Amino acid sequence: MNQKTYSTMMSRRRVMSLVGAAAGTGVAVAATLRSASAHTSGMERRDERRDDRGERRDDRQQDRSDRRNPTQSQNPQPSSSTPAPPKQ
Repeated sequence: MNQKTYSTMMSRRRVMSLVGAAAGTGVAVAATLRSASAHTSGMERRDERRDDRGERRDDRQQDRSDRRNPTQSQNPQPSSSTPAPPKQ
C-alpha cells in the first residue's frame, strides 16, 4: 500500500477532443447498424405491397390519361410528308 497515486488534471481542450471522438464513433456505428439491417419476411412482404401499390398507381394514371386523350393513346395518326392543302 505504499504506492502513490497521482491524479492528473485534464485540460478542456483534451476533454472536448475525447467527447468529439466518442460522438463521431457513435454516429458511425449507428449509420453502419442502420444500413446493415436484416430483411425479415415481414419487411419483404411490405416491400412487395409497396411495389404493387406503385404499379396500380401507374396503371390508374395511364387509364386517366387514356380517358382524357383517347385519340392520342389509342390511334396515333401517322405524320404525312406532304402538307395539307390550304383552306380557302
